[in-house]
Amino acid sequence: PEALSARGLTVQDVENAIASRNVEIPAGRIESTRREFSVRSLGELKTPGEFGEMVVASQGTQLVKLKDVARVELGPEDDRSIFRWRGTPSVAIGVVRQSKANLLNVARSIREELPGIQQTLPPGVKLESAFDGSVFVTHSIDDARLTLLIAAILVVLIIFVFLRNVRATIIPGLAIPASIVATFAIMYFLGFSINNFTLLALTIAIGIVVDDAIIVLENAFRHQEELHETPEQAAVNGTNEIGFAVIATTIALVAVFSPLAFLTGTAGRLLSEFGIAVAGAVVISGFVALTLTPMLCAKILKMQHQHGKVFEMFERGFTALAERYGQLLRRAVDHRVAVLLGTLAVVAVSVFAFLIFPPTRLQNELIPEDDRGFFLVVVRGPEGASLPYTDGYVRQVEQIIGRTPDVK
Repeated sequence: PEALSARGLTVQDVENAIASRNVEIPAGRIESTRREFSVRSLGELKTPGEFGEMVVASQGTQLVKLKDVARVELGPEDDRSIFRWRGTPSVAIGVVRQSKANLLNVARSIREELPGIQQTLPPGVKLESAFDGSVFVTHSIDDARLTLLIAAILVVLIIFVFLRNVRATIIPGLAIPASIVATFAIMYFLGFSINNFTLLALTIAIGIVVDDAIIVLENAFRHQEELHETPEQAAVNGTNEIGFAVIATTIALVAVFSPLAFLTGTAGRLLSEFGIAVAGAVVISGFVALTLTPMLCAKILKMQHQHGKVFEMFERGFTALAERYGQLLRRAVDHRVAVLLGTLAVVAVSVFAFLIFPPTRLQNELIPEDDRGFFLVVVRGPEGASLPYTDGYVRQVEQIIGRTPDVK
């Protein structure tokens, strides 16, 4: 204190000097084609000698160093934090990936290195992973893949229910893998990854890619059944009739999803791959509908003059449904004024509901919250509480959580 007072300094001046000069500032990075190195400024002081030479203040032409006003020596560090893993005192090491690094690849590489690191540790020291952020991502991708598979199976089953013909079901069914595999190729060349957004895009695309194939198939089937054309003639003539409609539909769908590729900011990084994946799948499906589908119709699609009981059962149901729809449509045509007034009433109610419940009253968020399988408990003690005091209450919280079922 006397040395500080003699120079007109305070303890706060020393603290400010240490806080401002004992820092390590990131100095950027060096990038190559295969590796990336972080550059550090090495401004953090390590030894007592380095601390002693640190300038605390300048008085005219004279520099006041820390060793001039204090004795600098090594001493025991006070415990300011405690880490326990499953009730056992532990040391925590966090690994933070770079912004452009793939989370799954980083986590997999770390897991591969853990056994080798464990062998270098002293006896009795065990290395475990307390938290792995890639687990949730892996489960999400697996769920999305399962959803994609279920969607494909359901689409094929629905096609079979309405077409009631195994040969006819195979044709649009083959359009699904053809379009999806080609879309994966587009994603590969554009540098996209398989993530929740691209898998969601492919799941949505499954219901779209079969539409064009079903349209071409149905028209070729009609040419065989009603016009009694050969399979080859029916495929060519049927495709020529609706080829322009298929192209127009494809262009319209691409126009709907492609603007997502031009979004900027965080939303653009999340949704651009989604929009491009759907648009790519739609383009491929249109190409498949005008090339692969007619060829399969010419080679596979054959008229059946005798049908089984299952076909006849579905046929009776569809016939009754068509007749009921025809009756409803005739009534609507006969009562045009009532239909028009009803439509205007629905529009008026919709506008009224929009004014009462505007979209601004809904909660806005970029991505809905997910259940990631963990929760955080924050314990705050009174102002100035010591570490042992706080640790005592934290141990009580640990015991309560440990007795909670389904919490590991």
